[in-house]
Amino acid sequence: MATTKNKLTLTVRREVARKARAIGRARGQSVSRMFEEWVMRMSESEDPLLAMAGLWKDRDITLQDLRAKAWSRS
Repeated sequence: MATTKNKLTLTVRREVARKARAIGRARGQSVSRMFEEWVMRMSESEDPLLAMAGLWKDRDITLQDLRAKAWSRS
């Protein structure tokens, strides 16, 4: 079944756009696809915060890895 796609233009800070493209490259996904998945998760959850819980699902990453990565950037 083919799905119809619609164009959506977002206005975000340049830094956000750069980060989104970098994350997309790292994940092998387009920014559009990541946004689409995020919106669908948010719309299916009664509590938007709970929708974020699946963000790291099926990823081999620990809290220590996240902290190390965050601290290395500052």
